[in-house]
Amino acid sequence: MCTEEEIRCYIDRIKNGNLQERRGAVESLGGCGEPAAVLLCEFLDAAGDNDSMWYAASALAKIGGAAVGPLVEILRDSPSADVKKYAAAALGTIGEPSIDALIELLSGDDKVVRGYASNALIRVGEPAVQPIKDLIDNSEGIVERCAVLTLHKMGSAEPDAVEKVLRKN
Repeated sequence: MCTEEEIRCYIDRIKNGNLQERRGAVESLGGCGEPAAVLLCEFLDAAGDNDSMWYAASALAKIGGAAVGPLVEILRDSPSADVKKYAAAALGTIGEPSIDALIELLSGDDKVVRGYASNALIRVGEPAVQPIKDLIDNSEGIVERCAVLTLHKMGSAEPDAVEKVLRKN
């Protein structure tokens, strides 16, 4: 675990460092766990530039499962589509530990978040297929359509199934 001071120092390197310092900060933050995830999400939401957001998302992905909660929170709460995009990309990179949270986000009312959640689930791949199928079985309307289209993009939905759901709604 890292101290808050160390975490803030690494985040400063992401913001102001050269390429080598940024990469080193990402690697170091990857071992800092949930305290770093919370501070990185705050930074991600305030960063404003794509490079800083990319490095923050990369560090969050390296933290792994401990970053899922803070990433979901920022996906729900941030007004910035760019921040949501990077948060969802980090969740997709984290993989299996993020599936339940991504399924929940795919079921939500925010169409931007649904789209990012869909892309993240596609990135997760095979481990996400059955949870998406379960969502299809237990939903209707736009959520069902989004889930079917997500499976289709993953190559796991038959074209007839896609057409049937799209015609139904």
